[in-house]
Amino acid sequence: MIFLYNWCASAPVLYLYLDMPIKYVAYTEDGQRVSGLLDVESTADAEEKLWGSNLIVVQLKRVRRLPSKYDLLPTLFRVKTSELISFARDLAFLLESGIPLFRSLHLLLPRVYNRRFRVTLESVIQNISSGNSLSQSLAKYPDIFPSIFTRLVRVGEETGGLADVLHQVVTYMERQEDLARRVKRATTYPAMVFVIGMVGAVVLVTFAMPQLTTLFTEFGAALPAPARVLISVSDWLGNNGLYVLGGMAIAGIAFWRYVSTAKGRRKWDYFVLRIPRVGIIVSSSNLARFTSTLEVLLTAGVPLVEAVSLLRVVSTNTAFIDASGQIETDLLTGQSLSESLSKYPVFPNMTVQMISVAEEGGGLSTSLARQSKFYEDETDRTIASTTSLIEPLAIIIVALLVGFVAIAMFTTIYSLVGQIQ
Repeated sequence: MIFLYNWCASAPVLYLYLDMPIKYVAYTEDGQRVSGLLDVESTADAEEKLWGSNLIVVQLKRVRRLPSKYDLLPTLFRVKTSELISFARDLAFLLESGIPLFRSLHLLLPRVYNRRFRVTLESVIQNISSGNSLSQSLAKYPDIFPSIFTRLVRVGEETGGLADVLHQVVTYMERQEDLARRVKRATTYPAMVFVIGMVGAVVLVTFAMPQLTTLFTEFGAALPAPARVLISVSDWLGNNGLYVLGGMAIAGIAFWRYVSTAKGRRKWDYFVLRIPRVGIIVSSSNLARFTSTLEVLLTAGVPLVEAVSLLRVVSTNTAFIDASGQIETDLLTGQSLSESLSKYPVFPNMTVQMISVAEEGGGLSTSLARQSKFYEDETDRTIASTTSLIEPLAIIIVALLVGFVAIAMFTTIYSLVGQIQ
């Protein structure tokens, strides 16, 4: 708690000192007054940027900017991937229709309903009006626009095919979003079944069973064995429930703190890959992201070394992140992609061989697209087979739990009726 208080107290102060943009007042060539904020290191950089935009500088002043609610609570006000997809798709449509970039961005503002996203887009428009390119403006907001998104936009600007690249971005992000959604959906139903069953059992034990126990006490009757077991468990939980919950909370916090460290996260991620079926799902989904992202970047014209360096962003497992960093180093020393991949066990031999053949034949992007589809299908198959095992198991566990409570209650009722007669 002390650490959390100190961090919360110091974060706004650090923000004030580290994020102090420069406010400018200038005039255009036709005498129109303009003002705004520039995120640059010095007033000299601000003046150079403004003069480069044919603006006559009148005033430059560094200002303190208080942290917004988006900076203090980024998770609560995050921009969803679906909103980025919609933005990229709409922007591509407007550009294809012949509308200039600056005007297209202005037209998109009313279609952005997320408050944080709208504020960011307004800042992007302001940066572009100050002479920055779209990719340079997007790069200032890495928490909203991923580095892959920004890099592909820069490729589109350099090649003059921004609309085409945006369509590639939309297709890529939709596939990644769909893959993540399928993995998440597979774990939702079994968890809901288990939680509902636990809630039902707790309600029966907490509200119904004590009433029956009171009746037995009034009549001086003996409780059946299932009821005695259930009441004993209920009493023990009643006396020690706070300790159990406290222990679970402490264990959960300790585990979360451990996996939040670099060492803990690495050990946990490597351990997950060894869990039966779960490891296959994690590995296949990361391989699908790896091959899909690399294929999109190479197709767009990003150099192989730079494309591999960007793969760390899309990997969700430390083993793949570590491998991506080492592969980048291997490529810089002159090794081929297949030679580098063969050193790391997270990449199956089939993947290595297919990439080796593609490198020799010159069809690397096509091969990566095929592998991406294969690993997406493998992820779906593994999820389906695992879910088909987990769902009956969860139903059986819940049925046994609720069934035992129901049997204890009904035997108690029948016993009470028999003893009264």
